[in-house]
Amino acid sequence: MSGAVQLDSHIVTEFLWRDSDKEEPDAEAIPSMLGFQSYWDTAYADELTNFREHGHAGEVWFGADVMEMVASWTKGLCVDIAQKQEQNHHDNESSETGSEGDRDLAAWTVLDVGTGNGLLLQELAKQGFSDLTGTDYSEGAIDLARSLAERDGFASIKFLVDDILETKLDKQFHLVIDKGTLDAIGLHPDGPVKRQAIISICDFVFQLIMYWESISKLVAPGGLVVSLTIPYVFDRRIK
Repeated sequence: MSGAVQLDSHIVTEFLWRDSDKEEPDAEAIPSMLGFQSYWDTAYADELTNFREHGHAGEVWFGADVMEMVASWTKGLCVDIAQKQEQNHHDNESSETGSEGDRDLAAWTVLDVGTGNGLLLQELAKQGFSDLTGTDYSEGAIDLARSLAERDGFASIKFLVDDILETKLDKQFHLVIDKGTLDAIGLHPDGPVKRQAIISICDFVFQLIMYWESISKLVAPGGLVVSLTIPYVFDRRIK
């Protein structure tokens, strides 16, 4: 089950919830190693080896069904924004607005922060986006993403090694999407806010502000930020 919270017209956070009949993981059981680059370097080195030997794509963050749903849902958001922007320039909207919105997706520049194996960008390409870039601080992730994209017929997707908190990118994007990078930042024991037994709501908000400041420079005026996160990652930080 998922729920979308629209923070303003162009910033959306998608919270992914577990089924209500499943127990939430114990707060202390969530591996803090997920916040370390060394963990991801090792994980993607293993997945790259597995791909080369067996052709496996590796883990799909949040699952394949959710990934497809997110890509379709994101397309809908972008089409809506494109239509509203078009309405601001034309008093009389034509009946072809929907199809024009779909065609306009090809002009959207897209950045996937913490792209991992890059499969979400492949799904976005299927939805009609074409100017796609994925970044990750793990070189192994980028090697895997490039290999999968070439195998699956998406060689035009660009992949770059880049740390979002110390980004070297010098361009802006119409759409910036993040699936789990915010979670990894929140799980780092020495992240933006030092881990404590009790942490205030103010500190939690400060963590989100630091995250936004890290990516805001990459968003074009009037662009869209979509962040996919799991609430219990941050629940453990404020309980």
